[in-house]
Amino acid sequence: MSKIIYHLVYTIGLLLLLPLSVFAKKISYNRNGFLYKLVLYVAGIPYLVFISHKYPIYGILGIIIHIIGRRLCVPAITGGIGAGKSTLGKYLSENGFYVIDSDSIGRQFLVSGTPGYRNLVKNFGECILAPDGEIDKAVLREIVYSDPSKRKLLNRCLHKYIISKIVWDVVKYRILSWKNLIVIEVPLLYETHLSWVCGPIIVCSASEETRLRRCQTRNAHIPKNTYRNIMKCGNRKRVHYRRVPQERRETDEGVPAVKATTWSL
Repeated sequence: MSKIIYHLVYTIGLLLLLPLSVFAKKISYNRNGFLYKLVLYVAGIPYLVFISHKYPIYGILGIIIHIIGRRLCVPAITGGIGAGKSTLGKYLSENGFYVIDSDSIGRQFLVSGTPGYRNLVKNFGECILAPDGEIDKAVLREIVYSDPSKRKLLNRCLHKYIISKIVWDVVKYRILSWKNLIVIEVPLLYETHLSWVCGPIIVCSASEETRLRRCQTRNAHIPKNTYRNIMKCGNRKRVHYRRVPQERRETDEGVPAVKATTWSL
């Protein structure tokens, strides 16, 4: 019986190494990251040495879990609508990165027959459906950005599916394929709590006027007030970040600045 308890305790300890390894990798990008990592390693390494001495297989598994945990922490791009996330994501994609676009994933779950589609129709009703049976994005957009409670409902309907797909893509690319160049592009990084497993985090920033102009250029049929409502509902978390300047009308100056800043991270 005592052996079973020992093995159970060792197994729980090994499983705890996974989130600790993710966290250690994430905080390594913080200003005081070295100090935090030191504390984690002082706690984790003696434990690995102890169980390795008693059961070598646990020590080997611990090292494997530690490596996997570090690889599950990946860079992320975030920022409000029109801030330049897509431009930066496109640039990284052109330079060999696999970009996981949460907006693109979200659109996949709006298609008829998907779990996200069924969840939305169940909670919002058939008033959001177009004549062809698909979700009318314009109607849904108007509903969620005119009522904060509806926006939260939308997030509850879709976020679990989007997060699951993002996590699976990270595991598939970083662990199963063992490739390194990957980045997540996600506007609601903090609302989805993906910030806990991402690092470094690049926040794209631009003035409201610039963002409005970009949005209008991209989708001129959508009223300015709709975009203003979207911006008001955006992420208001205060974070330490390196500003990524972008200005579409100054392509010769703005985009090189983005490239230089990104590669210096």
